[in-house]
Amino acid sequence: KINKKNLHNILIKNKLINKINGKITFIYNRNINKKRKLIKKSIINLSLENGNLIINESQSVIKGATLNLSGDFSKFDNYRKLNFKVLFDFNDINNFLKHFSITTITKNNFKQLNVEGSYNVVSNRINFDKIWLDNSVKFNDEDLGFYKRSFEKIFNQNDIFDFLHDKKIKAFINEIN
Repeated sequence: KINKKNLHNILIKNKLINKINGKITFIYNRNINKKRKLIKKSIINLSLENGNLIINESQSVIKGATLNLSGDFSKFDNYRKLNFKVLFDFNDINNFLKHFSITTITKNNFKQLNVEGSYNVVSNRINFDKIWLDNSVKFNDEDLGFYKRSFEKIFNQNDIFDFLHDKKIKAFINEIN
């Protein structure tokens, strides 16, 4: 069974990842009885090459949206960095927000949210290179700095998987709303 702690140990602490090369696909389908879970279905395609982990066109279906993720997790000595590209494609943003007990989003009414950036795993620092809505509204450097500070304030708990907690996601949405 793979859980958050096991995955953290494999990706962050274990030197075994340096010795494995190949492709792995994780498939998750939510149990029908677990209605409170955000993720309904997920397919994660990973490639391991010489200690680097590549996320290839992975997709998760979540309440009210589809999340597409690609990126690479690189390791250089004690420096670990995740470069990422994320696309949230909202088919029902209100259903997504309802999961976090948030009634409305005040800043923008949008269908897609694209985010590109990197995350330094050792220092728990994130950089947003680009954020844009509906392939047209791009955020400026000042906005990117605001989102960076907000993200680090809420998610900086010395754990790369901290962003998976519902309470943290809700706090971040409220912070930027």
